[in-house]
Amino acid sequence: MGILTNGPHGAITGRVDNLVYYVLNGKNVVRKIGKTYKEPTLPQLRAREITKRSSEFFSRMLDFVNVGFGITALGTDKNAFNLAIKENRSKMFKGEYPNLEIDYSQLVLSNGFLKPGEELSSSASEEGISFNWKTDPKMPWAESTDQVMLLAYFPDQDKVVYKLFGNSRIVGNDVLAWKPSLLGKYAETYVCFISADRKQISDSIYTGSVNQAVAKEPVEVVESSKDGQQPSQPMNSKQAPTAASTNQSTVYKHVKPDRKPKKFGQASQEDNQKAATKDNRQTPGTNQGPETTQEPGANDKT
Repeated sequence: MGILTNGPHGAITGRVDNLVYYVLNGKNVVRKIGKTYKEPTLPQLRAREITKRSSEFFSRMLDFVNVGFGITALGTDKNAFNLAIKENRSKMFKGEYPNLEIDYSQLVLSNGFLKPGEELSSSASEEGISFNWKTDPKMPWAESTDQVMLLAYFPDQDKVVYKLFGNSRIVGNDVLAWKPSLLGKYAETYVCFISADRKQISDSIYTGSVNQAVAKEPVEVVESSKDGQQPSQPMNSKQAPTAASTNQSTVYKHVKPDRKPKKFGQASQEDNQKAATKDNRQTPGTNQGPETTQEPGANDKT
């Protein structure tokens, strides 16, 4: 973005398309951005990935960030969104490229000098996510009127639910209501406080996760039947029954791939040789010979 520091006839600073304008020794200088054909290094790839993902992440909670960093941005040429990324990009990711993961405990969603909450906690309830903090009936009146700001981020659904101006600090608790589609889902939670006149804000505090067990991958459990076999699986018309589905043993016959099937009623030469060998292999006393018909009285002595 090019900037005219002294009106339309002043010096231009910044980038316009592929040209960069700047002031050097009192003179307005412009240079052209060249092209590089070198392969990016791992640090460069990591920096690009962090820039992309951090921008996408904070854009999902833009309203909360604009309030959380809006007071810090007053009197500067920065905006709340850029300040949020600058504050977090160096510490919000863990791991090595390309396996980068967000470290939710390191996120900062607001920045200021107001007193933060004490003994903060969050838990899941039927109404939503319940937040609690320590309160003192003797606290100064201005402090007691500070309002709580609540935020829950649901990583699996990539959704954000927040409350910008909740209960007063003196109350000691508040509830962030569930959305129907997010009921009982795993979430990371954050709390900060803002003054009643909106001129001061505290640093955000990470209050942990709720329903974290829901985020774990389900373990496949295979139940066994009474006879110790696996339960039957649904079978389509093209699938042959198996031992597990029919509850019977199945015999598989191995057929040599180079053997051609025989036609019905046709014996191979090898089968004929085996049959001839079997007929010639006769043991003594086992060959009864062909049957004969004996006439009555043929062996009678005369």
